[in-house]
Amino acid sequence: MEEKVNMFSCLRFVPRGSSITKIEKVKHKREELENIIKEMKLKEAEYLSRPEKENKVSKQRQSDSDDDDVENMYDLDTYDDEISEPMGLESLILDNPPESNSEDSDAEENEFSVKPGDNMILAAHVTNDVSMLEVYVFNHENAEFFLLHDIYLPSFPLSLEWLDFNKDNTDTPGNFSAVGYISNEIDIWDLTVTGSLEPVLSLSTKKSGKGKRHTKAIMDLSWNRQNRNILGSSSADKTVRLWDMNTGDNFLKLDIFEEKVQTIDFHRDEAQNILTGDCSGCVKLFDCRSPGTFKSWVFEKEIEKISWNKFDPYHYFVRRK
Repeated sequence: MEEKVNMFSCLRFVPRGSSITKIEKVKHKREELENIIKEMKLKEAEYLSRPEKENKVSKQRQSDSDDDDVENMYDLDTYDDEISEPMGLESLILDNPPESNSEDSDAEENEFSVKPGDNMILAAHVTNDVSMLEVYVFNHENAEFFLLHDIYLPSFPLSLEWLDFNKDNTDTPGNFSAVGYISNEIDIWDLTVTGSLEPVLSLSTKKSGKGKRHTKAIMDLSWNRQNRNILGSSSADKTVRLWDMNTGDNFLKLDIFEEKVQTIDFHRDEAQNILTGDCSGCVKLFDCRSPGTFKSWVFEKEIEKISWNKFDPYHYFVRRK
């Protein structure tokens, strides 16, 4: 009997005042859904075919690029037909609700809206083979805690980061979550959209080019609050990379670590400074303007998490194993 998996792999608080005021619901066309399914199957096949996984993963889970197999598996021939109950991937697609002017409908909409005093929590929830990004709302005064909406993820999530950078409209803050996967890729998801099966941006993919992406799992993510287009990532491949979310390019690589880098954190005021912690028990502080030099502190055990003290910019917190 297989052991069931039900776990939260990572959490992230969203700053209060960055609330989602309106959720947009999406209905995909059949052609779009076909392309998304094929791309997800190809990514799965690439990950499962890696040499270190050959002896652990069943050969039965292989990519199938045949159009007929995809259509039969997900019943795409009848995707646009009306059915009494949603089935398969159609259960992920939410139609726009009918307009209603009733008082009950208004009360329900108000109950499940995000208010200025609410707190939001991002949670990566893994149940067996299904990974979800769940958006929760918590209000201490009203004793409210509920799931606002969720997003299906293509791979096992290891790290989360919230950010407000909107590459399509840089002057208007958005509401996004960066997700780092065990499959060495990073996706940026729009938290104001439900029913979406594609991220707004993907980083560390094949399109990034050889030597311009991570080769192993993404352990942590950190967003630069001063230079809002910059996202940092640390990896089990013993590197830290900085990404320009305007272009999707990797413009800086730090590769002087002896072990996998489990945690990173940009300084909140000094945009050029980034703190790192690795499995050798070493914390390093880099000035990204001259990445060849750094200050370091050595601890007895491996570093699991580091965080700048927002109340004192010259101190940081360390959690050791």
